Amino acid sequence: MSNLLSLYGFIAIAGVEIGSGARFPAEDVPPNGDPRSYVEFVANLDGKCYMLSAGGRLQSIKNNHLSKTIRYRLVRYFAGRLQPSLAAGTVGPAGQTKPLGCDRVDGRDQTWRLESARYVD
Repeated sequence: MSNLLSLYGFIAIAGVEIGSGARFPAEDVPPNGDPRSYVEFVANLDGKCYMLSAGGRLQSIKNNHLSKTIRYRLVRYFAGRLQPSLAAGTVGPAGQTKPLGCDRVDGRDQTWRLESARYVD
């Protein structure tokens, strides 16, 4: 169920997620323990992104590991073209997310792809 939030002076609905990635219950562990298997991209309704481009959502990266922080590197595509810069950072465990940006800008799609992921000790 979505919650209404005031965000940047606009009304946005939070909690709506779309994306790809794996979700694992507490007792399930991926067979190889690969940190990439715990990374998920989610998009939430966001007033600022919607105003930037109709239908725009805030794209975030999510860590589904229960206890480990993950360091990631991403490549970004804008309007179907690979962009020259990389995005890097860390995202905490237990469903924490880090915002990346709007998935639509001026009517053109913007996406991120996971280049690498590793656990932070």
